[in-house]
Amino acid sequence: MIVKKIILLSFFLVGNFQILLSLYYKNFSVGFLWYSINPNSLVGFQSLLEKYSYHFDSYKIEINKYLFYFLDVNLFFITGVLFLLFPCFFSVELSRP
Repeated sequence: MIVKKIILLSFFLVGNFQILLSLYYKNFSVGFLWYSINPNSLVGFQSLLEKYSYHFDSYKIEINKYLFYFLDVNLFFITGVLFLLFPCFFSVELSRP
């Protein structure tokens, strides 16, 4: 029982710390990290999406708008939210006998 509480508390604290880091490092996004690793693959991925964007025309989806939104999301914020959601799933899983 104590181990379960320690695990849940640690996930909660790490999640809050990640969200605080996202407020401090506002420019650390998915696109920034991808660009710093390999900018050519980022350009190639966008050209691949543009090449096959005709599949989304019938649904009136602007794929570039969603790609730019995804690339602009802060990595610390994503990991913080995931760490805050994990205790919800773990508390259900750990409470089973």
